Amino acid sequence: MDSEDVNQLDSWGSVPQFPSTHWSDVHLAAQGEGEPASAALGALLKRYEPVLLAYLGQKFGVADHQARDWFQSFISEQVMRREILREVRRIEGRHFRGFLLRSLSHFVISEIRREQALKRNPASGFTHLEPGLEPEPGGAADPANTMFELNWAKRVIDQALAQMRQQCLQAGREEVWLIFDARLRAPLLEGAAVVPYDQLVRQLNIDSPTQAQNLLVTAKRICLRCLREVVGEYTSSPPELEAEMSALQYVLANHSGG
Repeated sequence: MDSEDVNQLDSWGSVPQFPSTHWSDVHLAAQGEGEPASAALGALLKRYEPVLLAYLGQKFGVADHQARDWFQSFISEQVMRREILREVRRIEGRHFRGFLLRSLSHFVISEIRREQALKRNPASGFTHLEPGLEPEPGGAADPANTMFELNWAKRVIDQALAQMRQQCLQAGREEVWLIFDARLRAPLLEGAAVVPYDQLVRQLNIDSPTQAQNLLVTAKRICLRCLREVVGEYTSSPPELEAEMSALQYVLANHSGG
């Protein structure tokens, strides 16, 4: 591969302009009425579904099927009836996760309270929650909240890496992904040994270790671009994107070893 090819890869891997996002669709739809707003918010919530189910399981100590039932009820009763949309109109994208966890927790607690009331005293329609189920005032310090943020961060990274690999393959640049995988992804995420450049030169039929290093620089640019694209789907403006990128870095630096 000559220098012109490398330059083309550099251009291909450059950071793009702010992407169109699901959250932007939600925020715009929430300004209006009717099914489009509910459908847009429901689509955004589906992106969070795996980490929300894990959150419910840890927060309330329930099996996956119970968490899934609660989540579906939450969407049906709160989203499709546009209860949450009234609040979403006043929330910026980067604050959405905190609002979502509070709303979902309060909904589940109400469900638990209602079920307990029916079992223990159907006539009264009310009973106190079991110990430990009341909302915690220090939500940010809640281990379930922390795990939710970490799971979200990992999911974003998985999506970005999958997008990066697909783009490399579609562009006919598999060697860019393979170098990135051997030098960064596998060592960081799987604890694999870093493959020496000399070995990669032989395996991938690359001209020199210097060229392999240049391709790794390009791969890092592509990875950053894909990461920003994925994170951008949860935000509504460039400042929010930068804030979420900083939040992602903080979560990974402070909680990923736990």
